Amino acid sequence: ALYAEGNVLGSVEDTIRTVLFQVVAAITTTGYATTDFLRWGQFYWFLFLAMVLFCGSEGSTSGGMKISRLIILVKNTKVVFRRQVHPQALYMVKINGQVYSNAVVEKVLAFVFLYLTITGLGAIVLSFTGMSFDESIGAAVSSMSSYGFGLGDFGPSGNFSTATGFAKYFLSFLMIVGRLEVFTVLSLFTSSLWKK
Repeated sequence: ALYAEGNVLGSVEDTIRTVLFQVVAAITTTGYATTDFLRWGQFYWFLFLAMVLFCGSEGSTSGGMKISRLIILVKNTKVVFRRQVHPQALYMVKINGQVYSNAVVEKVLAFVFLYLTITGLGAIVLSFTGMSFDESIGAAVSSMSSYGFGLGDFGPSGNFSTATGFAKYFLSFLMIVGRLEVFTVLSLFTSSLWKK
Protein backbone atom coordinates (compact mmCIF):
# COMPACT_ATOMS: atom_id res chain seq x y z
CA ALA A 1 0.00 0.00 0.00
CA LEU A 2 2.91 2.34 0.74
CA TYR A 3 4.26 1.76 -2.76
CA ALA A 4 0.86 2.21 -4.40
CA GLU A 5 0.05 5.34 -2.41
CA GLY A 6 3.58 6.67 -2.95
CA ASN A 7 2.95 6.66 -6.68
CA VAL A 8 -0.07 8.87 -6.06
CA LEU A 9 1.10 11.24 -3.32
CA GLY A 10 4.85 11.40 -3.80
CA SER A 11 5.97 12.50 -0.31
CA VAL A 12 7.16 9.68 1.97
CA GLU A 13 5.72 11.30 5.09
CA ASP A 14 2.34 11.92 3.42
CA THR A 15 2.30 8.38 2.10
CA ILE A 16 3.03 6.76 5.49
CA ARG A 17 0.49 8.96 7.28
CA THR A 18 -2.21 8.32 4.68
CA VAL A 19 -1.69 4.55 4.59
CA LEU A 20 -1.59 4.26 8.40
CA PHE A 21 -4.77 6.32 8.69
CA GLN A 22 -6.57 4.05 6.21
CA VAL A 23 -5.40 0.92 8.03
CA VAL A 24 -6.47 2.22 11.47
CA ALA A 25 -9.81 3.36 10.03
CA ALA A 26 -10.37 -0.10 8.53
CA ILE A 27 -9.42 -1.96 11.72
CA THR A 28 -11.58 0.23 13.95
CA THR A 29 -14.40 0.37 11.35
CA THR A 30 -14.77 4.11 11.82
CA GLY A 31 -15.77 4.70 8.21
CA TYR A 32 -13.30 7.52 7.58
CA ALA A 33 -11.11 7.84 4.51
CA THR A 34 -8.68 10.53 3.44
CA THR A 35 -7.92 8.94 0.09
CA ASP A 36 -9.56 6.53 -2.32
CA PHE A 37 -7.77 3.29 -1.45
CA LEU A 38 -9.54 1.60 -4.36
CA ARG A 39 -6.89 3.19 -6.60
CA TRP A 40 -4.22 1.05 -4.91
CA GLY A 41 -5.26 -2.15 -6.67
CA GLN A 42 -7.40 -5.22 -6.06
CA PHE A 43 -4.95 -6.88 -3.65
CA TYR A 44 -5.41 -3.95 -1.27
CA TRP A 45 -9.20 -4.16 -1.62
CA PHE A 46 -8.99 -7.75 -0.34
CA LEU A 47 -6.60 -6.70 2.42
CA PHE A 48 -8.93 -3.93 3.60
CA LEU A 49 -11.97 -6.23 3.55
CA ALA A 50 -10.01 -8.81 5.57
CA MET A 51 -9.02 -6.14 8.12
CA VAL A 52 -12.62 -4.96 8.36
CA LEU A 53 -13.81 -8.54 8.93
CA PHE A 54 -11.23 -9.77 11.43
CA CYS A 55 -9.15 -7.02 13.02
CA GLY A 56 -11.55 -5.41 15.47
CA SER A 57 -10.66 -5.79 19.16
CA GLU A 58 -12.79 -7.91 21.43
CA GLY A 59 -14.92 -5.74 23.68
CA SER A 60 -14.57 -2.71 21.42
CA THR A 61 -17.27 -1.03 19.36
CA SER A 62 -15.54 -1.96 16.12
CA GLY A 63 -17.49 -4.19 13.78
CA GLY A 64 -16.59 -7.44 12.12
CA MET A 65 -15.84 -10.83 13.59
CA LYS A 66 -13.08 -9.59 15.94
CA ILE A 67 -9.45 -10.64 16.11
CA SER A 68 -10.03 -12.90 19.15
CA ARG A 69 -12.29 -15.18 17.11
CA LEU A 70 -9.68 -15.36 14.36
CA ILE A 71 -7.03 -16.34 16.92
CA ILE A 72 -9.30 -19.07 18.30
CA LEU A 73 -9.89 -20.36 14.75
CA VAL A 74 -6.16 -20.46 14.00
CA LYS A 75 -5.33 -22.14 17.32
CA ASN A 76 -8.14 -24.67 16.80
CA THR A 77 -6.78 -25.48 13.33
CA LYS A 78 -3.40 -26.22 14.92
CA VAL A 79 -5.08 -28.42 17.54
CA VAL A 80 -7.00 -30.37 14.88
CA PHE A 81 -3.81 -30.90 12.89
CA ARG A 82 -1.90 -32.08 15.98
CA ARG A 83 -4.71 -34.49 16.84
CA GLN A 84 -4.46 -35.95 13.34
CA VAL A 85 -0.74 -36.54 13.80
CA HIS A 86 -0.98 -37.71 17.45
CA PRO A 87 -4.53 -39.05 18.03
CA GLN A 88 -3.80 -40.24 21.58
CA ALA A 89 -2.47 -36.89 22.79
CA LEU A 90 -4.64 -34.34 24.56
CA TYR A 91 -4.56 -30.91 22.94
CA MET A 92 -6.70 -27.92 23.85
CA VAL A 93 -7.07 -24.42 22.48
CA LYS A 94 -5.06 -22.21 24.82
CA ILE A 95 -4.53 -18.44 24.60
CA ASN A 96 -2.40 -16.58 27.15
CA GLY A 97 -2.53 -19.57 29.47
CA GLN A 98 -6.32 -19.76 29.39
CA VAL A 99 -7.79 -23.02 28.08
CA TYR A 100 -10.91 -22.66 25.95
CA SER A 101 -13.46 -25.45 26.22
CA ASN A 102 -14.74 -27.28 23.17
CA ALA A 103 -18.12 -25.59 23.73
CA VAL A 104 -16.54 -22.14 23.36
CA VAL A 105 -14.58 -23.20 20.27
CA GLU A 106 -17.73 -24.70 18.73
CA LYS A 107 -19.64 -21.48 19.40
CA VAL A 108 -16.88 -19.46 17.70
CA LEU A 109 -16.90 -21.83 14.72
CA ALA A 110 -20.70 -21.56 14.48
CA PHE A 111 -20.54 -17.77 14.73
CA VAL A 112 -17.91 -17.44 11.99
CA PHE A 113 -19.80 -19.88 9.76
CA LEU A 114 -23.09 -18.00 10.20
CA TYR A 115 -21.41 -14.61 9.80
CA LEU A 116 -19.71 -15.60 6.54
CA THR A 117 -22.83 -17.40 5.27
CA ILE A 118 -25.07 -14.40 5.93
CA THR A 119 -22.49 -12.09 4.35
CA GLY A 120 -22.22 -14.34 1.28
CA LEU A 121 -25.99 -14.68 0.92
CA GLY A 122 -26.28 -10.93 1.40
CA ALA A 123 -23.81 -10.37 -1.44
CA ILE A 124 -25.84 -12.69 -3.68
CA VAL A 125 -29.08 -10.83 -2.88
CA LEU A 126 -27.38 -7.48 -3.53
CA SER A 127 -26.06 -8.70 -6.88
CA PHE A 128 -29.69 -9.09 -8.00
CA THR A 129 -30.28 -5.38 -7.35
CA GLY A 130 -27.92 -4.38 -10.14
CA MET A 131 -24.67 -4.17 -8.18
CA SER A 132 -21.55 -5.65 -9.74
CA PHE A 133 -19.87 -8.67 -8.14
CA ASP A 134 -17.24 -6.50 -6.41
CA GLU A 135 -19.79 -3.94 -5.27
CA SER A 136 -22.16 -6.55 -3.81
CA ILE A 137 -19.38 -8.27 -1.84
CA GLY A 138 -17.97 -4.94 -0.63
CA ALA A 139 -21.42 -3.68 0.38
CA ALA A 140 -22.30 -6.89 2.25
CA VAL A 141 -18.98 -6.97 4.14
CA SER A 142 -19.22 -3.25 4.86
CA SER A 143 -22.75 -3.52 6.23
CA MET A 144 -22.17 -6.65 8.30
CA SER A 145 -19.01 -5.09 9.76
CA SER A 146 -20.46 -1.56 10.16
CA TYR A 147 -17.56 -0.16 8.16
CA GLY A 148 -19.18 2.41 5.90
CA PHE A 149 -17.40 1.87 2.60
CA GLY A 150 -17.86 -0.74 -0.04
CA LEU A 151 -16.15 -1.25 -3.37
CA GLY A 152 -16.70 0.32 -6.78
CA ASP A 153 -19.30 3.09 -6.78
CA PHE A 154 -19.77 2.57 -3.05
CA GLY A 155 -16.11 3.07 -2.16
CA PRO A 156 -14.45 5.99 -0.33
CA SER A 157 -15.05 8.44 -3.18
CA GLY A 158 -18.69 7.37 -3.59
CA ASN A 159 -21.69 6.54 -1.46
CA PHE A 160 -24.76 4.31 -1.36
CA SER A 161 -27.15 6.95 -2.73
CA THR A 162 -27.24 5.22 -6.13
CA ALA A 163 -28.28 1.86 -4.64
CA THR A 164 -31.90 0.82 -5.15
CA GLY A 165 -34.43 1.32 -2.37
CA PHE A 166 -34.57 -2.42 -1.69
CA ALA A 167 -30.75 -2.57 -1.54
CA LYS A 168 -30.67 0.23 1.03
CA TYR A 169 -33.24 -1.51 3.25
CA PHE A 170 -31.42 -4.82 2.87
CA LEU A 171 -28.07 -3.19 3.72
CA SER A 172 -29.72 -1.67 6.81
CA PHE A 173 -30.91 -5.14 7.83
CA LEU A 174 -27.38 -6.52 7.37
CA MET A 175 -26.03 -3.67 9.51
CA ILE A 176 -28.39 -4.59 12.34
CA VAL A 177 -27.51 -8.30 12.06
CA GLY A 178 -23.78 -7.50 12.06
CA ARG A 179 -23.95 -4.99 14.90
CA LEU A 180 -26.01 -7.27 17.14
CA GLU A 181 -23.64 -10.15 16.35
CA VAL A 182 -25.80 -12.73 14.51
CA PHE A 183 -26.84 -14.96 17.44
CA THR A 184 -28.90 -12.17 19.01
CA VAL A 185 -30.88 -11.65 15.81
CA LEU A 186 -31.27 -15.39 15.16
CA SER A 187 -32.58 -15.90 18.70
CA LEU A 188 -35.51 -13.62 17.80
CA PHE A 189 -36.64 -16.28 15.33
CA THR A 190 -36.67 -19.17 17.81
CA SER A 191 -40.07 -20.30 19.04
CA SER A 192 -38.85 -20.85 22.62
CA LEU A 193 -38.23 -17.11 23.00
CA TRP A 194 -41.87 -16.31 22.32
CA LYS A 195 -43.46 -19.03 24.51
CA LYS A 196 -44.90 -17.96 27.84
